[in-house]
Amino acid sequence: MSQIQAHHVADHRYYDDGLKLLELASKAHELYSKQPVEQKHRFLRILLSNCTLQDGTLRPTYKKPFDILARGIEKGKWGE
Repeated sequence: MSQIQAHHVADHRYYDDGLKLLELASKAHELYSKQPVEQKHRFLRILLSNCTLQDGTLRPTYKKPFDILARGIEKGKWGE
């Protein structure tokens, strides 16, 4: 496979992975609520690296790339 073909394949994979990530993020609450406890724990390990309790509020620290999505939601810049 030539380098040009390899980059073309990689571009499609990157695009497909990005779409899957956005789909997962948009359905995360629904997927989480339908899972048994063991799967919920696994799901949270995929999304989160750490959580802290600050003034009675749980503060999650997301793993990459979910941290980027969370920052976008917090700033309200999805459509920009």
